[in-house]
Amino acid sequence: MKHEAETKKNNEPEEIKPLQNKGLTDLDEVVYGPVRSKGNRALTEDSLEAIQHILGIVNGGLEMAGSIRAKGRCPKCDGLFMLIGRNGYICPRHKTVPKHFYIDLTWKGERQRFFSDKDGQPLDTFQRAYNLLSSMEGKIENNTFDPTDYVKVELVKFYFSTRIKDWIEGKERENLAPSTLKVYNTYIRNYFKKYFGDKDIRNIRSYDIRQFYLSLDRALSPKYQKSIMDCLENFFNDMVEFEFIKPKPQGFPTISILKSPPKWTDRETQDKILSFIPGADRPIFTFLTRQGIRPGEARSLKVKDFDFERGIITVARTFSDRIIRECPKPRMVKPRMINPELIPMLRMLCADKLPEAYVFLNPRTGRPYTIKPVNNMWNEACKEAKVQIQLKNGTRHSVASQAATAGVPIQAIQGVLGHTDIRTTMENYACTDLTAQMVVFAALGSKDTEAKVVDIACRKS
Repeated sequence: MKHEAETKKNNEPEEIKPLQNKGLTDLDEVVYGPVRSKGNRALTEDSLEAIQHILGIVNGGLEMAGSIRAKGRCPKCDGLFMLIGRNGYICPRHKTVPKHFYIDLTWKGERQRFFSDKDGQPLDTFQRAYNLLSSMEGKIENNTFDPTDYVKVELVKFYFSTRIKDWIEGKERENLAPSTLKVYNTYIRNYFKKYFGDKDIRNIRSYDIRQFYLSLDRALSPKYQKSIMDCLENFFNDMVEFEFIKPKPQGFPTISILKSPPKWTDRETQDKILSFIPGADRPIFTFLTRQGIRPGEARSLKVKDFDFERGIITVARTFSDRIIRECPKPRMVKPRMINPELIPMLRMLCADKLPEAYVFLNPRTGRPYTIKPVNNMWNEACKEAKVQIQLKNGTRHSVASQAATAGVPIQAIQGVLGHTDIRTTMENYACTDLTAQMVVFAALGSKDTEAKVVDIACRKS
């Protein structure tokens, strides 16, 4: 019995003793926790070959300042894993390998542990841990190492999904127009987050921007594609300003938009459309087709905004969707002349109302109009009049284009429309001034101009 007990004891794995005061230079003997005692047999070549086959790891030097540690124990015997030279960790008894690792190194006198790489990928193989440690040591040598780059909590704040969420919330706090916020959120939901996801914004390069642009559906209009890319570039500009990245990735395309003159109509067609608007709702549409201000501005007008004695109107606010927005820059609020033919109607609408009362009220709700019913009524009236023209084109754009065609100076049109920059007026309406251009040729010509041109063109040299 004693002999059997000794034989059984000799067949059991030899004792593994804890590592105590062991240096990390003899890498063939370094293990996670324990190390074999000097009396242990060395693994046979066949065993080592089998171990290497199980690990499937490429050999490489591990002479590094840090160490790769294995997490957990053998699932079969609950024993600690052993480091086999440059081949990784293994349970010598059951040939199992760990599934989780971490980097253990000392940097600037402080012990640091890292459980994932810069992309937040867990160190689930010895090779991944080895590659990370090699990269870390390279950065240490180049004085570019930053341990926060590898801490998951720190990584999350650089995720595109995190930054774009904070960015749009910041835009909301900055009082960006609700209508613009709605558009931006559409881009974020339908395009940005689907493509970039949790990608680290520090790793987004020109190639990524270019590939995102190429991923957009070609069926989208160039104008819509440009709007998407402009929004994305705006985001990255802010990331540079807030010092999350430096520099901004390049690769944003130059998208040319063929700018055509705005569609417009004449006064006769406007009146035809107005005839199909319900009588109770006609005042606001009449005002839009004669005054030329934006629908959101018209809906927000109050009695106090009209000075009938001087014949002026002050546009100090606008509706964006259902939210009222005061002009953020009071110096930009300039008085405009009221179209004289509108004054009798406006006097009636403002009679017996307090200064803070809204002028144009929806008769069905008693509240200011929202944009949806205004658009719906206009579209229905256009359908009845057999005219195809959008609200903004049939009102504001038509007022400006009718004036430009009649030869009104562009500076005067700028004042009526409320543009702060005359270039905006010129870009949109100067090209409609076809009739006014005839004045140029009339001034250059004379009664016998046509005869002279024919004579010059036909004269033989």
